[in-house]
Parts: sequence; structure tokens; C-alpha cells
Amino acid sequence: MEDNNQPSSDAGLLDGATATDDTQSQANPVATAVEHKAATPEDDDSPLERPDWWPENFWKKDESEPDLEAIAKSWGDLSASRSAKANTNHQPMVNTIPAHLVQFPKTIL
Repeated sequence: MEDNNQPSSDAGLLDGATATDDTQSQANPVATAVEHKAATPEDDDSPLERPDWWPENFWKKDESEPDLEAIAKSWGDLSASRSAKANTNHQPMVNTIPAHLVQFPKTIL
């Protein structure tokens, strides 16, 4: 018995298929405009409101905006003071044995 549902060896699987996509009707698909930029919100000139988590000392109240210059200066000062402390606090630990350990014989140490 012969199976009629099998395609012949000369025909492809999509020989009888037709495209139903409407893009074939366009003559020049390259000329189709595609929006590739994200939509930008309109420039809003209304004053900003300081978020609760933003420190008041880094907020320009008269201009209603963050004081980024003050933040940068503060960060630089903090970084400089921490590096200065780190360089001055290191003392060599040569021959410094705590008093409670001096009592023991040197063979234990």
C-alpha cells in the first residue's frame, strides 16, 4: 500500500505555502522608518523636590537641584583625610610585647 501523505522527493516542504505578511506589499522595505531612539520626556522646567534620602546639605534650595559640586568636594576632602590618617597611624610593632605576656619564660613565646 502506498502512502499518499508523504511529499514526493522533488517537492520541498514549503512549495505550496504562500506568505500572508503585508510587508511584501511594500516596494522598498529599506525606506520603512523604524524608531530606534527611546522616547525622551519633554523638558520640564518645574522645580525638583528633594527626595527624603538626599542629604539637605547637598541640596541647593534656591535652585531646587542637587549640589553635585559640594558632593565632589566633600568626597575629595574625606578621601584625603582618610589617606592622611592611614599614613600616620602605622607604627612599627618592633619589640612591643604586652605586659601580661612578659611574665612567661621566653621558651613559651
